[in-house]
Amino acid sequence: MAKTRPGGIISKPKTGKRDLDSYTIRGTTKVVRVGDCVLMRPSDTGRPSYVAKIEAIEADSRNNVKVRVRWYYRPEESLGGRRQFHGAKELFLSDHYDVQSAHTIEGKCIVHSFKNYTKLENVGAEDYYCRFEYKAATGGFTPDRVAVYCKCEMPYNPDDLMVQCEGCKDWYHPACVDMTIEEAKKLDHFMCSECASDEDVKRSQNGFSASSLAEVKARLFSILFPFLWIFIFVVDTSVLITLMMGLFVYAKGFQSTLDGLLSVFIQNVALGYWNLEIFCRDTNTVLAKFGCREQAPEEMSAVRSVKCTGRPKSSCRFNL
Repeated sequence: MAKTRPGGIISKPKTGKRDLDSYTIRGTTKVVRVGDCVLMRPSDTGRPSYVAKIEAIEADSRNNVKVRVRWYYRPEESLGGRRQFHGAKELFLSDHYDVQSAHTIEGKCIVHSFKNYTKLENVGAEDYYCRFEYKAATGGFTPDRVAVYCKCEMPYNPDDLMVQCEGCKDWYHPACVDMTIEEAKKLDHFMCSECASDEDVKRSQNGFSASSLAEVKARLFSILFPFLWIFIFVVDTSVLITLMMGLFVYAKGFQSTLDGLLSVFIQNVALGYWNLEIFCRDTNTVLAKFGCREQAPEEMSAVRSVKCTGRPKSSCRFNL
């Protein structure tokens, strides 16, 4: 497709040519410089404005200003045509260069990178984006492959709403998961069918819910609580006996009393600690018999790390 203004392509002047730093668009106060993107008037008034990148601005001896441009192609202007994943504001940076009169410039525009375009809060009429370079002669693209998403395995179109699974971190079109756009906008959490089935299996394998586990713990505590008081009473009695023995033998010598007091006290404390350890071990044994062992923090983090790895994009390619 030849991009020309009315009257055809203008050839470069042979004499008196000089480079300009900028050009003021006719009838406006907008100034364009080398590297800016502009909208240019097409030869067919029924078509949308052409988009081009200014490569050079030149003026001849008669002060006629011309611009050397590199054209952006719209998807429908490429050999393959527009496809489902092409956005309404998507452009391809082509290898098609041209020289045009500066008078055909209608206004300025901004061609964002794909990443920056997706971060825009408000997309204006002058905002476009480009993620491919296009070879006009062969119809080839660079890059020639892109990552795909959803069950339909299509590249991302920023014009389409997508929801992210909290499990696999992949993105889905609402229509592909039997959901309307209105329903998708109201979602607080979303799990795809595969991740949701995995969660159901895990719940069934656990055997007990969190509420059931709490009930079992409360029941065990009510049963074992009296024995805990008996244990505390035994320990306190042992300490009291130790003190009484120390006072009894005080008359036989301060040094021997101190040694005996420390020795008996240490023995009783060790005995109390041993009884407490047996009590805790028996409690864990009872919990294990009920099948209510809680998952360790390191095990939980391991599960989360597996679920959050996401789909390997290297194996999900879409040939253009």
